[in-house]
Amino acid sequence: MKKQRAPRSRSYNISHFKKGDIITRLEVSTMGDTSYRGDKLLYHGLANNCIVYSHLNNIIFEEDELHTLELESWENGWGLYKELKSVK
Repeated sequence: MKKQRAPRSRSYNISHFKKGDIITRLEVSTMGDTSYRGDKLLYHGLANNCIVYSHLNNIIFEEDELHTLELESWENGWGLYKELKSVK
């Protein structure tokens, strides 16, 4: 019997989300960068053609520290973050 794969999460353009959503990267950026995949990020919105976010549960960055990503390279490939309860 062939084992079935779990369905993949659907990815969205960043404009799909609203301020306060907890998001993560699901796809590689247009530059081939795999950063932020699986990271828990708090979405603050768009400003100056950039995505504004802060890290959640990250030992390197403060939770209230704002960061930006260039919209042109990062606008697609986002999804809602799902808490990991258990991994089998």
